[in-house]
Amino acid sequence: MKLVIAIIQDQDRLKLAKALRQAEFQFTRLATTGGFLKHGNATFLLAVKDEQLDQLLEIIKAHSQTRTEYLPPAVASTLLDQMPTQPIEVTVNGATIFIVPIEKMIKF
Repeated sequence: MKLVIAIIQDQDRLKLAKALRQAEFQFTRLATTGGFLKHGNATFLLAVKDEQLDQLLEIIKAHSQTRTEYLPPAVASTLLDQMPTQPIEVTVNGATIFIVPIEKMIKF
């Protein structure tokens, strides 16, 4: 078994949750905030059998999208050595996924 931790953009959380329910995946969803852009995210926690992993990853990929964001010069200046005069374009991933083995799972 694997523990899948999927961090997705908040805009994609409802359509991903719907797709996971339709595929009969059980999940826990947490509201989280990223440290870089300080935008809202949704973090999904799922325990899946090894043979379900590929299906789950396809669902996440299909229901999360990469977006382009623009950092205002004041925010960008905290990341750079200089003050930019224009907003800085950054690409935000659709999903960041961590997959870790589950040694033991207990339900009461």
